[in-house]
Amino acid sequence: MSKAKKAETVLETENRVETPFLRDAVTSFQRWADGIDGLAMTHRGYGSERNIHYRGAKWVGFYFARRWIYMELWHQTDEEMERLRRDLSRPDTVMERGRPQRTCRFRVFNERDLDAVKRLLLARIDRAKGAM
Repeated sequence: MSKAKKAETVLETENRVETPFLRDAVTSFQRWADGIDGLAMTHRGYGSERNIHYRGAKWVGFYFARRWIYMELWHQTDEEMERLRRDLSRPDTVMERGRPQRTCRFRVFNERDLDAVKRLLLARIDRAKGAM
């Protein structure tokens, strides 16, 4: 029987990833999320997996691979899919997943990609505030 994968510490994740961008992103993405009202980043309890919630609703699940960040965007719109394909350095990684809820997966390779994700999340927050 294999052991359950335990949560990595920030230091373990920083030591495992292979690029300076990722080593920085382990903490800088958390700091960014902490500064946005209503946005919460939580550790899922194993590996480097994390979730991003806005006012309790899960929007993103992600983990730090050795050379990229793997992300899943939940309940994305067609406009958000196009935005990701337009703005990410590797649009070929953007793929819709078949689940009960609509999700898409993609990879973040560099600061420009992470900035594109941040802009998408901020646009979602603006839309959510407008719907209130």
